[in-house]
This record gives sequence, C-alpha cells and structure tokens, in this order.
Amino acid sequence: MGSLHPKPKASDSSAPDPAVTSPEAASETDGSKANQQEFTEQLVAHQSALYAYVVRLLPYRADAANLLQQVNLKLLAQQADFQPGTNFGAWASTIAYYEVLTYRRKQQRDRLCFGTELLEKFADECPADSGEAHDRLEAMEQCLDKLRPKDRQLVDWRYESDMSPSQIGQLVQRTAASISQSLYRIRAVLSECIRRTLAQETPS
Repeated sequence: MGSLHPKPKASDSSAPDPAVTSPEAASETDGSKANQQEFTEQLVAHQSALYAYVVRLLPYRADAANLLQQVNLKLLAQQADFQPGTNFGAWASTIAYYEVLTYRRKQQRDRLCFGTELLEKFADECPADSGEAHDRLEAMEQCLDKLRPKDRQLVDWRYESDMSPSQIGQLVQRTAASISQSLYRIRAVLSECIRRTLAQETPS
C-alpha cells in the first residue's frame, strides 16, 4: 500500500531566485537613477532662466517667486514626460507658460494684463533663456499706447475686461464678425509696430 503522504518534490534548480536581481533589472535601475540625477541637475541649472521667464509674463514681480515654486512642483509631477537628452529649457518653459496662464486667469487684476489671447500671441516668441523677451514686451506696451483711441478701447474691452467680440459688438452696435476683424487688424498693426520698434533699438 502506497504512502498517503506525498513525497516532497525535488527543487527545480532552473527556477529563478527572487532574491537575485537580473542584469537587465539592475541596468534599468541604474538608468532610472541616472535619469533622476540628470533631471535634478537640469532643474537646478534652469532656475534663473525660468524665474526670468515667469517675471516677463507677470504684471507683478512679487508674484514670480511663488509661481516659480508652483512651476517646480508641476515639473516634478510631470518628470516622467521629460525625455532625457532633449531640450529641458524648452520643455520646462512650456509648462511654466501654462502655469502663468492659469495664474493670470485667476488674478485678472492688472490693467496691463490684456488676457491670455494677446499673451499667447507674443509669449511664444519669448524664449526662457533670452533677454529679447523683455524688450519685446516693453515694445508691445509702447505700441499699445500708439493705437488710435477707438482701437485701444477695443483692445481694453477684449483683453483687459475679457469681453467677447459679441459682447463688444452689442456695446458699439456692430456684429461680432466685424469686431473680430478689427481685432485681427489691430493685432497685425501691433506686430508690425513691435517689429519696427525692436529694429530701431537694435544696434547696427
């Protein structure tokens, strides 16, 4: 009569030992640590440029330090999206840009804050590592002051008060399409004025 107790199976020498780390896993761990170190170094190295970029897009310099901390937290939260070896400054400034937009939408308190649409048109030409951004924004303010009163009024309604073309049209008894066309023309005038202003300020 056979034993009722099963014999223990011989250990399978080919089964992997969970306590032993494979070379592939070790390599992935080392790579992850290297990427983390690169990210940290890049983040620290770009703090001054990011701060300067945020300052250029905010109406109040005092807000920049706090907002930069928010940007850093967002960068850390989205660290997995960054591809090592690519342009960290461009990636970080893009995230900073949208953080500024979110912040400005919440604030809407300064008369020079002409709303996100006008900011979007000019901010994309202001790289985080270039002093050109400050000159461009100063030129924009000068050119806004040169607009005809009725054009400046449209700009103020649209970008300061954040009114839609339809709402503006109701005030001045014009169609929304007509207001949109006028705003397009004004933006073109501003762009050309900014180009000329910067060209005059550039040493020959």
